[in-house]
Amino acid sequence: MAIIVIDIDDFTLVNDRHGHGAGDELLCEVTALWASAIRGTDAIARVGGDEFVVVMERAMGDQARAVLDRVRGLTAQSFSAGIAAWDGLTPFEAMVARADEALYADKRLRRGAP
Repeated sequence: MAIIVIDIDDFTLVNDRHGHGAGDELLCEVTALWASAIRGTDAIARVGGDEFVVVMERAMGDQARAVLDRVRGLTAQSFSAGIAAWDGLTPFEAMVARADEALYADKRLRRGAP
């Protein structure tokens, strides 16, 4: 199993500049695009304001990376993401924590921070 944690970049600015209705519309649009890029056996869930998790059953990190690349190609909205693959031993919560760490590394990279 692999998971992808996705966080929409600068989502607060969308709400602040254009209102919460625009933010809600953006969430619906990107979720529909992302859902079209995943396999039928995968699931996407909103776990926070602008954070999502894609759970990919029977997938490895390279398959998750391919899905992430497809997702990036579908939307103009920038987002940060992290991937973690299950090693068969690690508890699910620890796997989510690894993906979250990778997401924040991606976010720092996108912002040009060390």
